[in-house]
Amino acid sequence: MNLKLENLELSFGQNYDVPLINLILEELKAKYKVKETKKLNGIDQSYWDLKLNGLSFCLHYEHYLGVSLYYRSWFKREQARKMLNEIADWANTAFSNLE
Repeated sequence: MNLKLENLELSFGQNYDVPLINLILEELKAKYKVKETKKLNGIDQSYWDLKLNGLSFCLHYEHYLGVSLYYRSWFKREQARKMLNEIADWANTAFSNLE
């Protein structure tokens, strides 16, 4: 897995299905104590609102675009960038066998 961090959005890539997204979400909850605050489902996309260390993130899945995790505020951007970089480093190792 080669994650890209751009503009406070972490892209996991396009080749993922719903069971794998659920695995990513469960791993985030276990490793980073992420709290899921809301989940919205559409026809071909899903959104999970997440809280991590007081910061609001959104895990987004869209059938044709893949999975991304992005920061939802203009405040504390540097703290969010550090958190996303840490998650990217962790996920590149944790999910390296999925490529």
